[in-house]
Amino acid sequence: MASGQQVNFSKSAMCVSPSIQDTVRERLASIVGIRIVECHERYLGLPCFTGRSNRKLFSDIVDRVWSRIKGWGGKLLSIGGKEILIKAVVQAVPTYAMSLFRLPKTLITEIHRLSARF
Repeated sequence: MASGQQVNFSKSAMCVSPSIQDTVRERLASIVGIRIVECHERYLGLPCFTGRSNRKLFSDIVDRVWSRIKGWGGKLLSIGGKEILIKAVVQAVPTYAMSLFRLPKTLITEIHRLSARF
């Protein structure tokens, strides 16, 4: 590696798509030298694999945004203060997911709709 760090093969594992044949999976494991494990549905709060129904996979992002902003409606914040707070949350919550996946337009529209309520 360019950083000088090395992969710890005893701690490392990889998961591959369930659609890959067992022979290919075993050959890949022997070439790379890393064991293959069963895939988890989610890792770090995000799906490991995406399919056609991305809206369902990322619905928890909308839930997290809503849970953060729903309690601020009655707080003693100025309009400008609420706007800054909501913009910060709406930008911060989905940032990691957006760095890895292209989020569906419907999900982004939903987040904008939630933030516009305040």
